[in-house]
Amino acid sequence: MKKIITLATLAAIAATAWAAESAMFNFAQNGAALLGLTAPSSSSSNAGDITATKTATVDGVTFTVSPSTTNMTNRLYSDYYGNVQLRVYSGTITIAAPAGKSVTGVTFYNSKWTEPEASSGTFTGNKWAGSASPVVYTVGAQMRLDSVLVTYGEGGGTQPDTTATGVTLATLKMLRDTIADGTQFTFTGEAIVCYQWGEYLYLRCYDPSDHYGYSALVHGNVGLGYKQGDIVPAGWKGTKTTTMGMCEIIEPTGFTAATQQADSTDSAPFDMSGYLGVFIDAPQGYEGDYDYFKNVTVSSADSKGNFTITEHGVNADMQEGTFTMPCYNKFGIDLPTDTTQHYSVEGVLHIYNNKAQFQPTKFTAYDWSTRLWKVWYQGQDSTRYQLADTLYVIPTPAAIEPEVASKNLVYLTDNATMVLIDLYADWGYTWWQAWDPDFIAIDCGSDTQLYNKLSAMKAIAPRSVEGTLYSNLTNPRLVLDKAPQELAGVEMPDIAYMHYNLAAPDSLNANGNQVAWIKGFYKKDAQGAEYLVGYNQDGSLFQQVRLDRRYLGSTAVFTEGKEYNMRAVFKQLEPWEQPSGVGAPALTTAATPRQRTAPAMMPARIARKMPTNDPHWYQNYIACPVEVEAMTGVDGVLSAKTVKRVTYYDLQGRQVSSQATGLVIKRIDYTDGTTQAAKLIK
Repeated sequence: MKKIITLATLAAIAATAWAAESAMFNFAQNGAALLGLTAPSSSSSNAGDITATKTATVDGVTFTVSPSTTNMTNRLYSDYYGNVQLRVYSGTITIAAPAGKSVTGVTFYNSKWTEPEASSGTFTGNKWAGSASPVVYTVGAQMRLDSVLVTYGEGGGTQPDTTATGVTLATLKMLRDTIADGTQFTFTGEAIVCYQWGEYLYLRCYDPSDHYGYSALVHGNVGLGYKQGDIVPAGWKGTKTTTMGMCEIIEPTGFTAATQQADSTDSAPFDMSGYLGVFIDAPQGYEGDYDYFKNVTVSSADSKGNFTITEHGVNADMQEGTFTMPCYNKFGIDLPTDTTQHYSVEGVLHIYNNKAQFQPTKFTAYDWSTRLWKVWYQGQDSTRYQLADTLYVIPTPAAIEPEVASKNLVYLTDNATMVLIDLYADWGYTWWQAWDPDFIAIDCGSDTQLYNKLSAMKAIAPRSVEGTLYSNLTNPRLVLDKAPQELAGVEMPDIAYMHYNLAAPDSLNANGNQVAWIKGFYKKDAQGAEYLVGYNQDGSLFQQVRLDRRYLGSTAVFTEGKEYNMRAVFKQLEPWEQPSGVGAPALTTAATPRQRTAPAMMPARIARKMPTNDPHWYQNYIACPVEVEAMTGVDGVLSAKTVKRVTYYDLQGRQVSSQATGLVIKRIDYTDGTTQAAKLIK
């Protein structure tokens, strides 16, 4: 969450009577320029790392930060949401007033605070008071500083009195840091109700400067009952306070009935799935948020309603892991009792004893179903999946499958030619994209009964295919937990098979266990291996794809040099060296789930083929024919007509011997005056 002091707040501070001068070091807005850095550090850059002493100067006041004395580097850091902070883990901060003057007060605006040891003066919370120059602060644990306000004078100045009456706020942004505890204010902006329970009213406002949502808890009797989405009319009053680390608004007055409703998305919980660890690390500034986590596990609650939720995700430093947050059943809801299941939860973020605590308002069973295209695109081996699609059965004869040391595979497809790319739905980005149907194999192993049952089906009901994924980078297959359910009354649609023509260069980009049509010329080498092949313009062979008869058997007869069209199951022998098909498609600009409106951006194109630089990539495929069509041509026509002569030509039109090899054109002249011609490979 961005934390920038508003001009209105600065004006309010300036309007109070105080004798000292001041200087503001705003690291959130221009920290890199202040400290002489090229840019902040981030999860992918160390440009803002402080490896040598850095000094910022504002109005003659200097702020100096030393390198860290531990293995955690002091740095100016931009987090996942683009919020910039000065993160100091150890070392010293030195603040000096202009010549002849003393530092009399320092306020450290922060999202994570650990009181440092000062060379003089005293701390009250995040505020230091004294009279000295310079003042050295020795840091013993992490601080995350958004800005630092320094006051100085002739030795007798005081901090600005932010408890003065007459303060107005138009936003909840920076409520924790912009005004002191005990300050009464009038709210003049748009506050949207997210949740109300008795004397606990959770509000959200969207700051016009950045369109981020900022939240606050109003604790007290407002005299009215609001519903989610109500816009509280401006003009109400409250007093800012902090209780056990939780910033809240007390002594509410002037609340009136809502006459307007916000858009439902503006009052819905922020989907912060994957970021539980962020809140655990740095809850300050997020308190009062109405949030949602899609996939958590829950511990059993004790007699007082204390329990935990656990989620796999990232922390504030974007480090991946599993994170657990304390919870309290404040609102008396029915809690899950099955701690082995996964749930979705929404509720409010609280701070208790200066630590994050989640207070749920609702639990629902987690819908863990996944579209087949996502399993193909993002799937991880040894992970359980439930397929959300209606799936269609592509029957094949039972066979041994040497690639996976198994047998009895049944192939399924979603037959999808358009998919909704919703990987960034939490940020408000979805788009429809033209697609090729995805396929996956169901591994029945030695369970002949399951194989026969599946093979007899036409369509399988959504969310009834559940199993564990294996071989995802070569030939994806699921080992089922249970038999799926047939979708009764559904006719088999026309399957949108891909068609690969080996006569076209670089035409084959199949996926493992994909069922598709492949066209080429039949060839058998000296060792008896069978291929479908293409040809170059000079007649030389290329794109030789090995054929496997596991589904056809040995009785099918092919003619050397004849062109065939085969519906086949493709097998991929090895993973590609750089499987770029795994992982989410990128957006050209970062977004955040906390923004009401987001910048325009175009989705990056999703590659459907796993690219490789190997010029013999086609050798990584085996085609296992299920159905064969002989192409219409000289050898494919049964006729009672009498042949007058047969001649052969090369691609330049020159007549050649019948024994010529390579690509030739065979011409047959009949006694009735008709002719036929076809390209052959000999």
